[in-house]
Amino acid sequence: MSKSLKIFLAVLALISVGLSLSIVFDWNPFAKQKIQPVFQTQTSVSTPTPREWLDLKSTMVNPPSNLTFASPVDKDYFTNADFISAGGFDNNIYMVFFLESEAEIKSIFKGVVLDINHFKHDDPTFPQPNEESDFSQIWIEEENKKFKANYVFIGDVLVEKGANVEAGDTLIKTKEGKLTSRKNSNLSVAIFDGEGNKIFLSKDLFLKN
Repeated sequence: MSKSLKIFLAVLALISVGLSLSIVFDWNPFAKQKIQPVFQTQTSVSTPTPREWLDLKSTMVNPPSNLTFASPVDKDYFTNADFISAGGFDNNIYMVFFLESEAEIKSIFKGVVLDINHFKHDDPTFPQPNEESDFSQIWIEEENKKFKANYVFIGDVLVEKGANVEAGDTLIKTKEGKLTSRKNSNLSVAIFDGEGNKIFLSKDLFLKN
């Protein structure tokens, strides 16, 4: 018997065994195998801590033409207002105000209070109970979801999370203290568009009102 014939008979035998197994176990060797999902018990992951005010990830954009907001503070405080940029570029991310104690901080547009958090200067990553905090932040969203505003401040919060606010409504009353991460300001404001881009800030964005 030639070598090629032996190989042919061996292959034929393997095919016969395969067909027999397919009949016994109802298995189709030519069908595509279905990939069975592997279910694993997922360990619970805590929600990321609200430190967006520390991150500079989104793109800077110019505000739409003729865009104006209500003033977050009395307009007299705009005289000494300053800006915070990043990376050595002229990109005014935060507008900072130096306020007296008991000054009112107001909503710049009609919307809803998204979140309120309190922090320690030496550990701004993790929220603190209000009575232990050194400074706080509020996120508000414009009613049409076109803008979000982030306030970082030292003071007492006068609204609750989920509250509906009008432009000009008082959100905060300031307290004495130094916000060291914001040039010793009492208030820092950043504004984002609906895409999450940071809006380039200027005094004219508020003073046109």
